[in-house]
Amino acid sequence: LQLEKELKPVSIKKNEKISDKKEDILKMIDKALVLIEYCEKGKEYLAGKNVIYTLIKNAWNGVCFLNPQTKEKNFYKDFKNYFVDTTLSYLDEDKSKYKYECFVCDNKIKNFDNDFSFLNETGFDTARKPSHAWNFLNNAGMCPLCRLIYSCIPAGFNYVYGNGIFINSNQSLTELLRVNRLVYEKIYNHNTKNEGNSSLTYRALAEALKDEKEENLKNEERKPKLLLHSCCAPCSSTVIELLKEYFDITIYYYNPNITENEEYHKRYDEMTEYVKKREYDISVLEGRYNPKEDFFEKVKGLENVREGGERCYKCYRLRMEETAKKAREEGYDYFTTALSISPMKNSAWINEIGENLSKEYGIKYLYGDFKKKGRYVESIKISKDYNLYRQDYCGCIFSKMERKAVEKKKQEAN
Repeated sequence: LQLEKELKPVSIKKNEKISDKKEDILKMIDKALVLIEYCEKGKEYLAGKNVIYTLIKNAWNGVCFLNPQTKEKNFYKDFKNYFVDTTLSYLDEDKSKYKYECFVCDNKIKNFDNDFSFLNETGFDTARKPSHAWNFLNNAGMCPLCRLIYSCIPAGFNYVYGNGIFINSNQSLTELLRVNRLVYEKIYNHNTKNEGNSSLTYRALAEALKDEKEENLKNEERKPKLLLHSCCAPCSSTVIELLKEYFDITIYYYNPNITENEEYHKRYDEMTEYVKKREYDISVLEGRYNPKEDFFEKVKGLENVREGGERCYKCYRLRMEETAKKAREEGYDYFTTALSISPMKNSAWINEIGENLSKEYGIKYLYGDFKKKGRYVESIKISKDYNLYRQDYCGCIFSKMERKAVEKKKQEAN
């Protein structure tokens, strides 16, 4: 500001030449060059601030340069340190001993420190409200790579009056850009003409498209028949809610991996009771229960493999294969499983198995990673609302023993 005050026009009197004021002119030029350089740097800063508070803050908040307690004043460096550098380090790490999986991409992660709470309007913030997670323990985290991708959400959205939308017209990159620019112009012009009336914002458009699609599906003459494999009521709750408008669902309870008879029947009874409570027009079909032949013999030699390994892969397959067989025999249009609702289940494996079984048995498989879009969190809420029995292990005796061993270590540590 002081330099700006010192920058003044150089006056030349009638009897003076420009050369007489050369020294004063050069001084002013030097000051002007300093100010220009400062403004050039300032443009980068001002542009960045504008992007942060008009775009980025719509999608996420509370971390990196949007954390009021950040020590890094340069927000470009702050973003690089917080998102980019941590991702590069993660990609170079040896992840063979990591026992958890990314909630989004299923890659191995060390812990659940990177959660979803920095994203706006997800309804999941364990830092402020631990009860968002079951038993107050968060088990929904993402890897640094997915966190970096989520941080770029604002780059793909157009915002008007705080609401944003992205249309995935993925025929080509050119078409995607054209469609999203057109939508922005149309809605922005509409709202401008209506003097700021945001009745037709992006959100309204998105809801209209969604409602139209759902209405078309509801009005079809016949819903396709779906055989849904279920392991328990809590895991099936949000899956049923998601699919019931589009499919004629039958639940198939086939779980020989639940090796304790009492536990098996407790979960089955809970499943049938839950369907009655919700007054669903859904049948619960029970498969045969023979843990010795259908589970123990098929995982023989894998008893000591940790949960999440090859034994679990075989367990997924044996249950899904029986579901595919039943679906083909009974004339269903599709089969699928609710297993992918759990963040502890490998959805990539599940869908790989489903696709292979679809080819093998000639019946369509409904691809799903049901834990996404907050459905796992919603299943926890439904469990509480309907007081559902929610087990703390998958079902087999091996997973139960592993769970007890973990709890014992925690108790000894305390």
